[in-house]
Amino acid sequence: MWRNNWKSLCLILCFIFYIGFHVAETTINQEDDLLYKFKIFVVHYNRSYINNPAEYQYRMSVFQDSLKRQAMLNMREKELKGKAVYGVNKFSDWTKEEFLGHLSKFSNVSMKTQPSTSCCHIIYHGPPSQSSWDWRKKHKVTSVKNQGDCGSCWAFASTGVVETQWAIAKKLTSPLELSVQEFVSCSHNAGCNGGTIRNTLYWLENAYSNSSGKKEKYYLLPSSEYPYEERESPCNYAHIEPKTGAQIKCACYG
Repeated sequence: MWRNNWKSLCLILCFIFYIGFHVAETTINQEDDLLYKFKIFVVHYNRSYINNPAEYQYRMSVFQDSLKRQAMLNMREKELKGKAVYGVNKFSDWTKEEFLGHLSKFSNVSMKTQPSTSCCHIIYHGPPSQSSWDWRKKHKVTSVKNQGDCGSCWAFASTGVVETQWAIAKKLTSPLELSVQEFVSCSHNAGCNGGTIRNTLYWLENAYSNSSGKKEKYYLLPSSEYPYEERESPCNYAHIEPKTGAQIKCACYG
């Protein structure tokens, strides 16, 4: 009987040792995987804290939390049979507060608000409209952009409005990506410190071509001709020539 008890005790101890070893091995593998991924992240995004041990450890913990959120969101997306994929990007070592504080804060810059306009009147006489309509499925909306370290969300929003309207009006099979930088640099808003869509469209409606002294139909340039710089810069009038990009006849806003 004593031998049987001893055998049972040995089996229990072996099992506990196996479980403990397996958990420790798994933990070590997870830590190695985290270190590997974070090292790649730091090098890829050229993080300056690579030489600051305390900041490095803190950012790695934030990065680890981000990986956990990504895994949870991807699992939920899979359960919902969605198509979104969550992964590592340049913000993966930022806290939620840092992200919102940096990209969602509108600077309190004093700007004159331009009046709204009602220059266009559209009266619909067709059959009842559908309950829903998605212009993305009709290939009339451009891809999501990254404003970077410039508070230019207003310029991206304004550009998106014109891009989609132009694609619909011209029945384009794919929308033309227009210049966000032209709005940031030329539309008399506050550049990377904020702006309003109303002011932007007012400027667009009343813009003059630099090549003539009279008001004429204005063309918002393609992004390929006046690319986004992620910063404030003087308006490059050398870029702005008529008969390229999207022709603007009238902007309606309110």
